Amino acid sequence: MKNLRLFALCQFFFSLIFIGCSSSSHQDLSSEGQLPGWVSSPLRYSELNCHSEFLCVVAEGRSLEQAHSNARAEMARLFRVSVSQETEFGIFSTQVSAPDSFNTRDESTQNIESFSQKLREVTREVLDGVQIVENFREGPRSYFSMAVLDRSMVRRHYSRLIERKDQDLIRLKSRGSRMALVEARSAWIEREEIHQRLQVVSPYREAPISLSEIEKAIDKLPESYVYLRWIGDADSQLQGMIQSQLSLMRHKITEKQDRSSSTQTVEVEYLVNELDFNVSGFQKYVFVLNLSSTTGARISFSTEETGRHMSQARAKAIQKMENFLAQNIHQLNLN
Repeated sequence: MKNLRLFALCQFFFSLIFIGCSSSSHQDLSSEGQLPGWVSSPLRYSELNCHSEFLCVVAEGRSLEQAHSNARAEMARLFRVSVSQETEFGIFSTQVSAPDSFNTRDESTQNIESFSQKLREVTREVLDGVQIVENFREGPRSYFSMAVLDRSMVRRHYSRLIERKDQDLIRLKSRGSRMALVEARSAWIEREEIHQRLQVVSPYREAPISLSEIEKAIDKLPESYVYLRWIGDADSQLQGMIQSQLSLMRHKITEKQDRSSSTQTVEVEYLVNELDFNVSGFQKYVFVLNLSSTTGARISFSTEETGRHMSQARAKAIQKMENFLAQNIHQLNLN
């Protein structure tokens, strides 16, 4: 009997400890109570140093889980990241190949890693460091959560990317070739995209070379002429996209393959094939774009897209092809 009383007494004390621990993370708001200060002003009321050591955000939800999710999403928005779209519909691949004399790697065919994909990976690593440090329950359908992120960790991740881009800028600008200068322009734009995220925690850091310096160097390049030879039927929209990108490298398109005026030829192949797709009301296509130059370099792009009709799927593919050309057409190594 004495042991039974002792067991009941222990259960009572354990229940008190459990209730106390639970109330520290899920505080009920009584009729005379007030919201904790961190809900309305985390910078002022938080026990953490949200001015210089941590990024702090607060969000509300209809459940504790939703409040946590909203707080993490609010933190992600600081870094211009859409948390609702982790992946893009459609499968796309890119390949660039060049003759051995133009290769800087062991393999003559390389899978080109998208800069945007790399930046997303680094940002995902940064956001993995988000922690929920405060919770408050105002009522049965109203919860608040505070998320924090270590500023020094953010600076570390993005500063490493910035330093690599700065080294690329100096190296490419010093080479001075058409291909190197175009790559330098892309590197500068990519550096700014990284810096937009770094500026959340750090002041602006000037690039070692300005965009205007790179543009002036490109403008000094001599103009060259390029003839586009289509394998199969020409596509006017793609023709305009290719011409636009080549003009940024001071290439002019000539309509005739005249050796006296056309210094280089680029062969263009555009293919579309319908795929089996067992979804009512939708169709699936694979779109392929191949470009090769007289230098022996070649770039290729393919993507699978779906739509209610072919033109809808094509519109998605064209957008991706435009992005691909902007990032990779300089790999044709035209003089």
